[in-house]
Amino acid sequence: MGVTVFLAFLLLATHVIINLWVASLVDHVAWDTARRAASDPAYATAPGRVRADSLSWARERLGKHSSKVDLRFVDDPGDRSVVLRVRSRPATVVGAASGVGGVSEDVVVRREST
Repeated sequence: MGVTVFLAFLLLATHVIINLWVASLVDHVAWDTARRAASDPAYATAPGRVRADSLSWARERLGKHSSKVDLRFVDDPGDRSVVLRVRSRPATVVGAASGVGGVSEDVVVRREST
């Protein structure tokens, strides 16, 4: 009985650690992607190209997990910031079943003046 409880807690702890690590990775890549787009001087003249390049860069960084992450640039009404919408499912079965984990945020980075 004691071994079963220990293994159950070990499994739970492993899933929590993996979910935290993946959420941290997705958050970090999202912020870097938005910063790259916001600081690119070409954003003022060709925002579509800069957005596409930034999303491609982000997908490379996420690797196989990129299929579970939805990254979309959203128009900023004031046109002063770059807004990246991030939605990610939890990385493990336990996270998905419990609803804990994943990332759901809008990353807003003010554009550099040109």
